[in-house]
Amino acid sequence: MPLSIIVLGKGKIKGEIIKHLAPSTSSSIIRYGRIAGRATLEEGSILILTPIRAGLEKPKNRFAAGDIAFLPLNGALCIFLVDTTTARPMNHVGRVTSEGDLLKEIGRGDTVIFEVEETNPPQQAP
Repeated sequence: MPLSIIVLGKGKIKGEIIKHLAPSTSSSIIRYGRIAGRATLEEGSILILTPIRAGLEKPKNRFAAGDIAFLPLNGALCIFLVDTTTARPMNHVGRVTSEGDLLKEIGRGDTVIFEVEETNPPQQAP
């Protein structure tokens, strides 16, 4: 599923939700459609708290730069800026697909919006 990651006042990058990596968690993200939150910067990653509640599903500890993961402990979506091994297992849910330095420009407190794009827009009545 295509995904737009919008940083208010700074720009937009493209990503994707990959359903088979964590089907239940990915479905929850898709159902919400649009999730906004304030960025928290951790070493080598950006975290955005969400209202989603889900458990561990196909957990991983190693992520590549550009991967998007969900941390069940606090319901946060995480975008990795560098290749990382995490202390806590996370659900891998997608990745950033467009190149750019926008992720490195995100600062503490910036509003970040994850918006799932519809692949089949509704048909207009004639």
